[in-house]
Amino acid sequence: MNKSLLAVSAASALVLAGLIACAPPEKGNTGGDTSSGVKVSEAKSAADFGGMDALVDAAKKEGELNVIALPPDWANYGAIIKAFSDKYGIKVNSGQPDAASQDEINAANQQKGKSSAPDVFDLGQSVALANTAMFAPYKVATFDDIA
Repeated sequence: MNKSLLAVSAASALVLAGLIACAPPEKGNTGGDTSSGVKVSEAKSAADFGGMDALVDAAKKEGELNVIALPPDWANYGAIIKAFSDKYGIKVNSGQPDAASQDEINAANQQKGKSSAPDVFDLGQSVALANTAMFAPYKVATFDDIA
């Protein structure tokens, strides 16, 4: 009987894991198109959103920004986060302010597809280089001017 119970429990856990994995993200659809017709998940610049104003509008519609490993008393992060929130009216959720770089990557993997997933990272060089596949292809407006 214990083998039967174990088999049923294992099967139930697999079904539940499959349902969770196939569930839609908690937030609104981030896979839609931008005003320029580019998929949001494939945007590489503000121009892909139809300009900076359209990018800001899209961010405001999402409503929140999740950051991780940004201690408010280090590198002026507290003031920067407050200024961003005040300027754009976007709530900033700061999780694990003292997390290490690998903790940030772990959080991104564990929370992928959830509204709590971190949007912004501050990674050490070795962890960043080991995880370049996770980087968004975004380029700043002045990218072509970087020598």
